[in-house]
Amino acid sequence: MARDDPKGSYSARPTVQIGGQDLPLLSANLKSFRMREALGGMSSLELAIYDVLSFADGSAGFGATAASPLKLGATIKVYVGDTFAPQEVFDGVVTGIEVEAGPGSAPVFTLLAEDRLFKLRRKRRSKTYEAQSPADVVRAIAGDHGLEPQIGDGLDAPTSSWVQMNESDLAFLRRLLEVFDADLQLIGAKLQVVPIAAEARSTVPLRFGDTLLQIRVTADLAEQVAETRIGSFDPESGEAIAALATAGRMGPGTGSTGKQGLTGVADGVREHAGHFPPMTEQAARKVAEAAYGRRARRFVRAEGTAQGDGAIRVGSWLELSGINPFFVNSYNAVEVTHRFDLERGYLTDFVAECAYLGAGA
Repeated sequence: MARDDPKGSYSARPTVQIGGQDLPLLSANLKSFRMREALGGMSSLELAIYDVLSFADGSAGFGATAASPLKLGATIKVYVGDTFAPQEVFDGVVTGIEVEAGPGSAPVFTLLAEDRLFKLRRKRRSKTYEAQSPADVVRAIAGDHGLEPQIGDGLDAPTSSWVQMNESDLAFLRRLLEVFDADLQLIGAKLQVVPIAAEARSTVPLRFGDTLLQIRVTADLAEQVAETRIGSFDPESGEAIAALATAGRMGPGTGSTGKQGLTGVADGVREHAGHFPPMTEQAARKVAEAAYGRRARRFVRAEGTAQGDGAIRVGSWLELSGINPFFVNSYNAVEVTHRFDLERGYLTDFVAECAYLGAGA
């Protein structure tokens, strides 16, 4: 960068686009916003503005009228951070509007929005996907809604028949992917489906006393197991099958696992699940490993608040430091809330998980 190049500046106040248009007046009248996302996709937004405009003749009127773009069905995007390179944290459609008014305060107009998985949530049907892999099912449903599927490794097997019974497309995909420890998120028109915690969506260092403002971290053995067993029967031979997993996808971090913590406390604790439909032994093994990894990653759970940062998203790996050394580690974010109000500014709340507990020193 040359000496005279303008430097980027950080804005705590988000900027908003409605219908593809920048609306500086809306951003200036912003009272608050809250965007929440979690595993399973479908982020939601609540954005409140002061619904009053002052005119040159000294009169005042409502800002949200029939002539304004603030209406049901409008597309909406929210950006945060660097004014020269803002980060998009929401892209969706307005699905609800509301107004609040009371004595001693300006009226407030609120936009309620959901990302474009809204269409999948509202499409309910019964359908059988025969001789298809989980990845094939994702591609079929994405194509039905004009989305581009981006699918990570590990979902091209097993091949089976999958029944969607009076479920929305979103609920069916969530149920299917949970079995194989995978998640879906929508980015623009791309439906991204990847194994949970297999790789970082972004890596964000957070140090207490600096960008990490508040934190609570808990390591709990209550839900940890030494092994996971899946019981079912083979659909062709009719023979009973049992798959055993003592390892799974652990995600980021280093240290001792919950399984190791059980040693001498509750040796040999196992999870047994027998509610699955017929499947091959290979499929049962994948399901058992997925169930084991899902439990293992919940061993250490962090709930915190950071300075507002649009890089913190579901699937980000958060490197926590400046706290007790038992808990200094890398965590996978599973819930994220970006929020702004005039009193506290822009903050990011998160819930993150780690399969490991540090050595303590």
